[in-house]
Amino acid sequence: MHILGYDDHEHGGHAEILFSDVRVPAANLIAGEGDGFAIAQARLGPGRIHHCMRSIGLAERAIELMCARADSRVAFGKPLADQGVIRDWIAESRVRIEQLAAPRAQAAWLMTRWATRRPNTEIQAIKIATPATVEWIIDKAIQVHGAGG
Repeated sequence: MHILGYDDHEHGGHAEILFSDVRVPAANLIAGEGDGFAIAQARLGPGRIHHCMRSIGLAERAIELMCARADSRVAFGKPLADQGVIRDWIAESRVRIEQLAAPRAQAAWLMTRWATRRPNTEIQAIKIATPATVEWIIDKAIQVHGAGG
Protein backbone atom coordinates (compact mmCIF):
# COMPACT_ATOMS: atom_id res chain seq x y z
CA MET A 1 0.00 0.00 0.00
CA HIS A 2 1.00 3.61 -0.38
CA ILE A 3 0.94 5.52 2.88
CA LEU A 4 1.42 9.30 2.77
CA GLY A 5 3.00 8.91 -0.65
CA TYR A 6 5.44 6.15 0.36
CA ASP A 7 5.38 2.58 -0.90
CA ASP A 8 5.90 0.37 2.14
CA HIS A 9 6.39 -3.00 0.41
CA GLU A 10 10.14 -3.33 1.03
CA HIS A 11 9.83 -3.93 4.76
CA GLY A 12 6.75 -6.12 4.81
CA GLY A 13 4.24 -3.32 4.55
CA HIS A 14 0.52 -3.70 4.64
CA ALA A 15 -1.60 -5.73 2.29
CA GLU A 16 -4.74 -4.53 0.63
CA ILE A 17 -7.08 -7.36 -0.22
CA LEU A 18 -10.25 -6.97 -2.25
CA PHE A 19 -13.01 -9.58 -2.06
CA SER A 20 -15.80 -9.74 -4.59
CA ASP A 21 -18.66 -12.22 -4.90
CA VAL A 22 -17.59 -13.94 -1.67
CA ARG A 23 -20.13 -15.98 0.25
CA VAL A 24 -19.72 -17.10 3.85
CA PRO A 25 -21.79 -20.05 5.06
CA ALA A 26 -24.20 -19.08 7.85
CA ALA A 27 -22.49 -21.60 10.17
CA ASN A 28 -19.22 -19.65 9.81
CA LEU A 29 -20.58 -16.22 10.78
CA ILE A 30 -19.19 -14.91 14.08
CA ALA A 31 -21.99 -12.35 14.41
CA GLY A 32 -25.03 -11.24 12.51
CA GLU A 33 -24.99 -10.37 8.83
CA GLY A 34 -23.75 -6.80 8.43
CA ASP A 35 -22.14 -6.69 11.90
CA GLY A 36 -18.55 -6.58 10.59
CA PHE A 37 -18.14 -2.85 11.21
CA ALA A 38 -19.31 -3.21 14.82
CA ILE A 39 -16.80 -6.03 15.36
CA ALA A 40 -14.00 -3.87 13.93
CA GLN A 41 -15.03 -0.94 16.14
CA ALA A 42 -14.95 -3.18 19.21
CA ARG A 43 -11.30 -4.00 18.47
CA LEU A 44 -10.24 -0.37 18.21
CA GLY A 45 -10.30 0.37 21.96
CA PRO A 46 -7.93 -2.41 23.02
CA GLY A 47 -5.75 -1.69 20.00
CA ARG A 48 -5.44 1.96 20.94
CA ILE A 49 -4.49 1.09 24.50
CA HIS A 50 -1.88 -1.33 23.13
CA HIS A 51 -0.39 1.34 20.84
CA CYS A 52 -0.23 3.79 23.75
CA MET A 53 1.65 1.25 25.85
CA ARG A 54 4.11 0.61 23.01
CA SER A 55 4.66 4.35 22.62
CA ILE A 56 5.27 4.74 26.33
CA GLY A 57 7.89 2.00 26.06
CA LEU A 58 9.63 4.07 23.38
CA ALA A 59 9.57 7.07 25.69
CA GLU A 60 11.07 5.00 28.50
CA ARG A 61 13.88 3.95 26.18
CA ALA A 62 14.42 7.57 25.13
CA ILE A 63 14.81 8.54 28.80
CA GLU A 64 17.37 5.75 29.31
CA LEU A 65 19.36 6.96 26.31
CA MET A 66 19.04 10.59 27.40
CA CYS A 67 20.39 9.75 30.86
CA ALA A 68 23.28 7.73 29.44
CA ARG A 69 24.22 10.54 27.06
CA ALA A 70 23.95 13.14 29.82
CA ASP A 71 26.36 11.10 31.97
CA SER A 72 28.87 10.48 29.20
CA ARG A 73 29.00 13.83 27.39
CA VAL A 74 31.02 16.76 28.73
CA ALA A 75 30.22 20.27 27.52
CA PHE A 76 31.25 23.65 28.90
CA GLY A 77 33.63 21.91 31.31
CA LYS A 78 31.14 19.60 33.03
CA PRO A 79 28.96 16.60 32.22
CA LEU A 80 25.61 17.36 30.60
CA ALA A 81 24.06 15.65 33.63
CA ASP A 82 25.22 18.61 35.72
CA GLN A 83 23.49 21.15 33.45
CA GLY A 84 20.26 22.45 34.96
CA VAL A 85 18.21 22.34 31.77
CA ILE A 86 19.18 18.71 31.14
CA ARG A 87 18.21 17.73 34.67
CA ASP A 88 14.92 19.53 34.19
CA TRP A 89 14.22 17.68 30.91
CA ILE A 90 14.94 14.31 32.49
CA ALA A 91 12.76 15.04 35.53
CA GLU A 92 9.97 16.45 33.38
CA SER A 93 10.13 13.38 31.13
CA ARG A 94 9.63 11.07 34.10
CA VAL A 95 6.77 13.19 35.44
CA ARG A 96 5.03 13.21 32.05
CA ILE A 97 5.20 9.42 31.76
CA GLU A 98 3.87 9.01 35.28
CA GLN A 99 0.98 11.34 34.43
CA LEU A 100 -0.06 8.91 31.70
CA ALA A 101 -0.16 5.94 34.08
CA ALA A 102 -3.51 6.61 35.78
CA PRO A 103 -5.56 7.42 32.65
CA ARG A 104 -4.01 4.46 30.83
CA ALA A 105 -4.85 2.11 33.70
CA GLN A 106 -8.35 3.57 33.99
CA ALA A 107 -9.04 3.04 30.28
CA ALA A 108 -7.74 -0.53 30.43
CA TRP A 109 -9.76 -1.30 33.57
CA LEU A 110 -12.91 0.11 32.01
CA MET A 111 -12.33 -2.07 28.95
CA THR A 112 -12.69 -5.08 31.24
CA ARG A 113 -15.99 -3.65 32.55
CA TRP A 114 -17.39 -2.88 29.11
CA ALA A 115 -20.85 -4.19 30.01
CA THR A 116 -21.55 -1.04 32.01
CA ARG A 117 -20.32 1.46 29.40
CA ARG A 118 -17.75 1.81 26.64
CA PRO A 119 -14.73 3.80 27.85
CA ASN A 120 -14.69 6.03 24.77
CA THR A 121 -13.75 9.22 26.62
CA GLU A 122 -10.86 7.58 28.47
CA ILE A 123 -9.52 5.90 25.35
CA GLN A 124 -9.73 9.15 23.40
CA ALA A 125 -7.87 10.93 26.20
CA ILE A 126 -4.92 8.55 26.19
CA LYS A 127 -4.95 8.42 22.39
CA ILE A 128 -4.38 12.19 22.40
CA ALA A 129 -2.15 12.58 25.47
CA THR A 130 0.27 9.71 24.81
CA PRO A 131 1.66 10.77 21.42
CA ALA A 132 2.06 14.38 22.56
CA THR A 133 3.93 13.25 25.67
CA VAL A 134 6.12 10.77 23.81
CA GLU A 135 6.94 13.33 21.13
CA TRP A 136 8.06 15.83 23.79
CA ILE A 137 10.29 13.25 25.52
CA ILE A 138 11.89 11.99 22.30
CA ASP A 139 12.53 15.57 21.21
CA LYS A 140 14.40 16.25 24.46
CA ALA A 141 16.40 13.02 24.07
CA ILE A 142 17.40 14.11 20.57
CA GLN A 143 18.42 17.53 21.93
CA VAL A 144 20.61 15.92 24.60
CA HIS A 145 22.33 13.82 21.95
CA GLY A 146 22.96 16.92 19.85
CA ALA A 147 25.35 16.37 16.97
CA GLY A 148 26.05 12.87 18.32
CA GLY A 149 22.79 11.75 16.68
